[in-house]
Amino acid sequence: MAKEEQYITVDGERLRLVEREAVVGERVLIVNAVEDSFELYGYKNGEVYEIRSAYSGEPHIWPDGTEDSEIFLNEYEYRVLEPAESVKIDRTAELTAQVDGLTETVANLSVRLAAAERRLEAAECKLDEMERKSDAGPREIAKYEHVCSGKVNDGPPSFVKPLTRDDVIERAKADVAELITTDIPFMVPALSGEKQSFYPDTDGFLGACDVVEFVVNRDKRTVVALIREIDGEVWARGIAKCAPGDVFNTHIGRAISLRRALGLEVPDEYVNAPQPTEVKAGDVVRLRNGRLYTCRYSHKSLPVGEVHYDDSREEVSEN
Repeated sequence: MAKEEQYITVDGERLRLVEREAVVGERVLIVNAVEDSFELYGYKNGEVYEIRSAYSGEPHIWPDGTEDSEIFLNEYEYRVLEPAESVKIDRTAELTAQVDGLTETVANLSVRLAAAERRLEAAECKLDEMERKSDAGPREIAKYEHVCSGKVNDGPPSFVKPLTRDDVIERAKADVAELITTDIPFMVPALSGEKQSFYPDTDGFLGACDVVEFVVNRDKRTVVALIREIDGEVWARGIAKCAPGDVFNTHIGRAISLRRALGLEVPDEYVNAPQPTEVKAGDVVRLRNGRLYTCRYSHKSLPVGEVHYDDSREEVSEN
């Protein structure tokens, strides 16, 4: 039996609800939002949004109209809105354009690769020439001594050690520990649009104080920082979203989301943290069947089809 079509009217336009993947520019109706979606992300059932972007097939919306609120939707959360009188869309032209674009990209990469190979060959020739001349005579040695003479710095050389992922994670943990115990008067952007003061309960004082709550969603790969008044009302919120292809880490996510909730600058080292180079015991891997698995041992590499998913090393159930 064919499924009965559903329709709604939006701004005087009759629209059909279609169960399929949405693309950029289309409008969707939220029909089955995740739990606490409004408090955490700012959207709820019955609302209509435009798809602003899509990564790896995941459509994203901007619940408050700004890019900072961007969050992706699971396919079960929405229905695509199509004009009631529309005909089935022929996507052949769209797919052809994508193929043409990929063909052009490959051609451009081939040209750049050929140019790089020519430069490499020229550099190798120059290196060979330098090696042949390395057996310099006394006059050449004197020339080099003259060039290298002069005042030099007698101190030890200074090198800046690049941050490792573990360094960034430890900094994020320390950052959160400090921020949740630091007063910030009259500077925090509240959801009301006004500036408020952040006064955490640091010494057991029972008067007006604020509490920070972190909500981790490993499905959406997000961490939300909620700042609540003593009566439980949320007055500020910050969201951290793991970029497609990156490994999720709740500690970095907490630091990013809390800084955004407090209206503070987010350090670049958090947003562009180095990715892990190996899977360690306690890390979470997404298996080929889609299940999440917590590794009991460290691995230098993963089997084809498995993805390094989370290196927070917090308790995660296998599902």
